[in-house]
Amino acid sequence: MDAYIRFQTRYRCRWTGRPAGIFVVAGHLEDSPHLAASTRWLLRDELDWFSDNLIVPNLRDEDWRSLFWLRADSREIIRRMWSLAAILRNEGIFVRKIWTTEPGKVIYSDKHQIAAIPREKNSPAALRFDPQPEKWSTANEKNRVRIWSSVLED
Repeated sequence: MDAYIRFQTRYRCRWTGRPAGIFVVAGHLEDSPHLAASTRWLLRDELDWFSDNLIVPNLRDEDWRSLFWLRADSREIIRRMWSLAAILRNEGIFVRKIWTTEPGKVIYSDKHQIAAIPREKNSPAALRFDPQPEKWSTANEKNRVRIWSSVLED
């Protein structure tokens, strides 16, 4: 059975109520007027690499609830995800890696990733969390919540 990995944050998408993925939060951070120019440059460099190496598929409007998962064997993509997560962590935004063998109904697939409509919130999830202890909340992260309030909820 194939395994899939997702990098997500403690922020929640206002429309789905699910944890926001790393790219959503990275995009909002990049738009923050409080971000240092040097960090913005590092962040843009990482995001450009993903733009060049990871397909952004056109999904149908009715598939807006889908979550993106990386294939566990996409080692270079996953390695670069950790680099992106490190930039976010330096800004007080913690990223958690989860994995599953049951991502839901797959609506898109390529060699590095899938998009899947997840199970309902109340059904038992087949998610596995990395065993690393995690501190979700810091003063720095809480200050950034107000910047992203239009899309994300804390």
